[in-house]
Amino acid sequence: MSPSYGPYQSLEHYLQARARDFGHNLTSLSEELGFARSYLNSIATEQFRPSIKRCRLIAEFLGDDPDIILALAGFREPPLDDQSIEAIGRLTNSLSPHLQRTVLEFVSFLNSRQAARQESLKPSQIYIELPDGQGMTLEVEGDPLALSMPVLRLTIRAAMNAALADRQEKAKKQAEGE
Repeated sequence: MSPSYGPYQSLEHYLQARARDFGHNLTSLSEELGFARSYLNSIATEQFRPSIKRCRLIAEFLGDDPDIILALAGFREPPLDDQSIEAIGRLTNSLSPHLQRTVLEFVSFLNSRQAARQESLKPSQIYIELPDGQGMTLEVEGDPLALSMPVLRLTIRAAMNAALADRQEKAKKQAEGE
């Protein structure tokens, strides 16, 4: 059984509702997408699960966020409901300012890990957004999630400082060469 996501109770419900939005049934939507006539009916009735590639194609065709169909197909967890998000906020507010900053840094780290997965990085790599808006990939020996927060923070800061110093040096050399 597929999980629910927002207004959709299942993958079948999502596919049928979105097909109707486009004036299709599942058979005609399958054909419109270039799939076999029975493809969407087969995944709606859970005869098999669509591939990630096909989930993305369906979402793109429908103009939807791919995470919706990926969650309904069981490739991603659906987002938390509003009550859970509010509970996280209440719990975080009850912490000391120092611990609140630590939670924020850890959530930022997890967010960068999610972005890294989307960029198909190795598990030993961390994607870091630099203050100038550019990003960099940091290679960490072992599993970054096993590092303590202070060690991780120092590693990221050192990498950021090195990257920024390198960029400043390149800009300085370029300015001298002009």
